[in-house]
Amino acid sequence: MDLVGYTDSNWCGDKDDMKSTACYIFMYGDAPISWCSRKEPVV
Repeated sequence: MDLVGYTDSNWCGDKDDMKSTACYIFMYGDAPISWCSRKEPVV
């Protein structure tokens, strides 16, 4: 089994408030073991 991490971001992706979003997920084999997705608090 492998431990794999993925990340993504979207700079100014929300057209209403221009805030960015960022996320990550870590997978062990086919199972997610940790993840997070959040909108940045400031522009």
